Amino acid sequence: MVEWSDQAADEKWYEISDSTLGQIKKVTANSTSLTWTGLPVDKQCFQVRAVNFVGASEWTPVGARVECA
Repeated sequence: MVEWSDQAADEKWYEISDSTLGQIKKVTANSTSLTWTGLPVDKQCFQVRAVNFVGASEWTPVGARVECA
């Protein structure tokens, strides 16, 4: 499960990227987690960003233990 804090005030959705596999999934506004099934057993690194109709925020950084599990 990937979890984050909902710190955006005007997001329309969140994008979660498995930067290890280069795949992106979307979840609705105000979400704080995603259960991503079917992943390989290897270590995966995830990033999250908020998106609205103006554009997307920056991706969260990768590198800390919490992003790669």
